[in-house]
Amino acid sequence: MLGRGHIERVAERVWEIRKTFRNDMRVPARLYADEDPMTGEVAPASFHLKEGKRYRIRMHNASDDIHPIHLHRHSFELTKISGRATAGILKDVVMLGGYQDAEIDFVADNPGLTLFHCHQQLHMDFGFMTLFDYV
Repeated sequence: MLGRGHIERVAERVWEIRKTFRNDMRVPARLYADEDPMTGEVAPASFHLKEGKRYRIRMHNASDDIHPIHLHRHSFELTKISGRATAGILKDVVMLGGYQDAEIDFVADNPGLTLFHCHQQLHMDFGFMTLFDYV
């Protein structure tokens, strides 16, 4: 999985989640969101969201791979791509190019386990995914 991340308040009603993606396929694979196929243990969520709060995910791709980043169960607003501010672009997948930065905002308005991952199957097989849950 992507591993535990960091959530920090950056402005009134906006919380930031920062993540850097690297080309490191040594991370052990996990089966999507529910359980480890070897042990049957439930995978813990890496990020704990509060319902109704607005979150910003700042991403940096530190590799030359293209990553189609997908957030399940929510739509997000693309607010910045490659240093250029944007507004009003609603999506659930954003293409993060090699060595590119992006920022997305979403409101935690759909309680439950939520998968956040790269849509390339090989990357998911090697654990390029994480879970959000609601507290």
